[in-house]
Amino acid sequence: MNTVVDIVFELIRKYPHKEYCSRARIQRLVFLADWWMLLHRQRRLIDLNWVFDNRRGPVNVELVATIERATSIFAYQDEINMETGRVRRLFRIVNEKYTPNLDADAADAIDAVVSVTQEMPWVEFNSFVHSTYPLMNGQRNSVLDMKNLVEAYKVYVESIK
Repeated sequence: MNTVVDIVFELIRKYPHKEYCSRARIQRLVFLADWWMLLHRQRRLIDLNWVFDNRRGPVNVELVATIERATSIFAYQDEINMETGRVRRLFRIVNEKYTPNLDADAADAIDAVVSVTQEMPWVEFNSFVHSTYPLMNGQRNSVLDMKNLVEAYKVYVESIK
């Protein structure tokens, strides 16, 4: 299976606006790629438990901790977000020679998510994430059951055809 480091490396490498590669955006991008994989390839991108945090949307503390520990590949810096006045953590690649080991489906998921979201400012991006079926229909402040949610989504889509 694909690893957190490989997925995040590829997302940051392909994302055209490096100044947007915050902890929050990266988590949401991985979430979107995971959802894309379930919809289009009927399997998970990565075996992570997504918690639907009432305030922050889909989060996974293990994902963030993993990329923070991968200091030979990533670096991070905390800065003040001028729009919100809050501290945000931005990630960047420090080892451009690293070669991620992603399967073709994972690469497709990352490409799709980057293509759709790359020009979205934060508010639009966050609204897009929150409009996905798992967040519209998942239980707040609990782990999202992604496999059951994709099955429910397919039933829903069939019912409106």
